[in-house]
Amino acid sequence: MRIVTPHLHAEQEATVIEALERQQANELVAFMGAGRLLSTIDPSRWAIATSSTHESALLKLTHTGLPIPTVLVTAADVSKGKPAPDAYLLAAQRLGVHAARCAVVDATFRGQGIGRALATALISAARALGYVQMRLDTGPRHIAAQGLYRSLSVPDIPPDRAVPEDLQAMFVFMELHL
Repeated sequence: MRIVTPHLHAEQEATVIEALERQQANELVAFMGAGRLLSTIDPSRWAIATSSTHESALLKLTHTGLPIPTVLVTAADVSKGKPAPDAYLLAAQRLGVHAARCAVVDATFRGQGIGRALATALISAARALGYVQMRLDTGPRHIAAQGLYRSLSVPDIPPDRAVPEDLQAMFVFMELHL
């Protein structure tokens, strides 16, 4: 906030934003199936990195019924907020996982070519580490993501057996042989 609007008092503005987020929490709804999907993943194996405060993040998760991961990185945990990578890198560190082994889902990056750069870097890193295949999934309505993966020669495959049958229609599964 200090970088974008240096004329504003950052702490006062943050207080106003926090109050608005509390008021709007009642309007939040989780994506269909998100809670069930996340509940199938060990909470110590995924994280949330958010520009919200810790209190606001917990309020949103609780209100939407989404599970709370073991690692929750909030605005107070990093000196540079999103889109800087600090929150994501800290989340990976707290998970005990190298950042190259993590996937980031964040709508703020849409349309900036970051998806292609990330996918290309992940494919290169996987090959360099000796992996023989890479599996990806996206939503059936995420046409741009499907197009990106297909442009990188990643074909569709049948649903992953680890995903509950009633959730499989929510995904398009893809696999690249490296």
